[in-house]
Amino acid sequence: MKLDYDYGAWCRKNLCFSKLANTITYYGTRYTVGMILCYGSTGGLTDFVEIIQIAILDNCVHFIVKLLAAWYEEHLRSFQLEDTGEMALLDQQTLGDVIPLAAYSVGGKRLVTLKRHICCSY
Repeated sequence: MKLDYDYGAWCRKNLCFSKLANTITYYGTRYTVGMILCYGSTGGLTDFVEIIQIAILDNCVHFIVKLLAAWYEEHLRSFQLEDTGEMALLDQQTLGDVIPLAAYSVGGKRLVTLKRHICCSY
């Protein structure tokens, strides 16, 4: 069963809530389990995570995520992703970019392409 919440409307009505969801719309951006998020950088390259579950905790959207190893495939202009076996809980406010991405496969490689420039802060 897929749950869909308009977090902005919900937030105006409630002060504190804990809920799990597979899909959420947060300030017009739709997040769904399986989407890829940018959350930081290592050595000047973007770090990626895959959404496993979405949690609403204390009026904040959090993502239960699977950490991904990524390296840039220059000739494909994309990042190749591999599972690290690690998980984390991330607050939506700490993401490097709020726009979710979709992974795709080319030649057996799992890839993601950035849709815009992301400024990494150090």
